[in-house]
Amino acid sequence: MFKEFFDFVGITKTNNFFKDILFYIALLLGPVFWFFLSFFVKAHFHINDPLYFFITQFFLIAFPEEFFFRGFLLSVFKKYISLHWHEISLANITAAIIFSLFHLIGHSYLWAFGVFFPALIFGYFREKHGSLWPAVILHFFYNSGYFALF
Repeated sequence: MFKEFFDFVGITKTNNFFKDILFYIALLLGPVFWFFLSFFVKAHFHINDPLYFFITQFFLIAFPEEFFFRGFLLSVFKKYISLHWHEISLANITAAIIFSLFHLIGHSYLWAFGVFFPALIFGYFREKHGSLWPAVILHFFYNSGYFALF
């Protein structure tokens, strides 16, 4: 039962997304995201312990959020919504909107709007590779870089 669920959310699938040039372009977009978001939202975050910071960013933020939004929610939406706009599915757009709305809890409207586009990128790689890991890595990189720099 757990194996089927983990297959469904893309945890057990490990397609070699590291051979995908678009994945590296998405990594390069991280600093662009940090730069533009820094104009609108200041994180006011101080890192006392870098190891603790990166561990919590991965295990308490990036992985759980991706597990739910791109793993579970996007997978459920894909079962019922098959429309696409170029390379982006309506299921991905819907999950990204919900992800953004989720960020209204404790964040500003600009922050919530700002996470919409990275959420589309995370969902794109989740769908393209059938694996949750590209989305988790990108999410971790985007969050860690922003909070570490700003």
